[in-house]
Amino acid sequence: MAQYLKETVAPLLAKGIAECIEAQPQDPIEYLGLWMLHQQQKEQLREKRRKQEEENERILKEWMETKGKLLEKAVERIQNVVRDFIHRQRKDKESEQRKVVALEQIWKDLMSKAAVDQKIQENEAKEHSEALAEKERVVHEKMFEASKEFITKLEKDRITLIKKAFRPPTLGSRNCKTTIDGCVLAIPMAGQLSLIQRKFDTS
Repeated sequence: MAQYLKETVAPLLAKGIAECIEAQPQDPIEYLGLWMLHQQQKEQLREKRRKQEEENERILKEWMETKGKLLEKAVERIQNVVRDFIHRQRKDKESEQRKVVALEQIWKDLMSKAAVDQKIQENEAKEHSEALAEKERVVHEKMFEASKEFITKLEKDRITLIKKAFRPPTLGSRNCKTTIDGCVLAIPMAGQLSLIQRKFDTS
């Protein structure tokens, strides 16, 4: 007890006596008592303020810890959202790339098929053209042979008519005139057919 009073009351009492000597009041005991009461109130106020500050620090610390946890959760949530977004973007990009590759392959297949179809059509057109040309050639050859045969026959008939024309007539004058007229008509016709034959020869 004496040690407690020595450590707490003695310093305060010594300071109060010094203040009383310096102030020299009319009632030193009352002054000393009021001064010590004032110092006690000041000490209580300081203690109360200290406790309030400690409480404020504790509350602030708890709030910071709570806020820190909330911020940590918020940051973690944001990171998860960003991570999911990046993952979706990558998946969408890979999907788009696969679609592009598939479309390019389809386009290549279509172009290859179109090229093959075009080649087949060209070959068919070429074969058809060659067949038409061969058919026309055969027709021309047949027409040419028929014309030659007709012209040969006509030449023979013309020679026969000429021979008959210059043969002495044995019948009446009317038959002779008919023979000469037929010969005259046959000669120009034979010339025209000869011209047709020359055209076929040049073609």
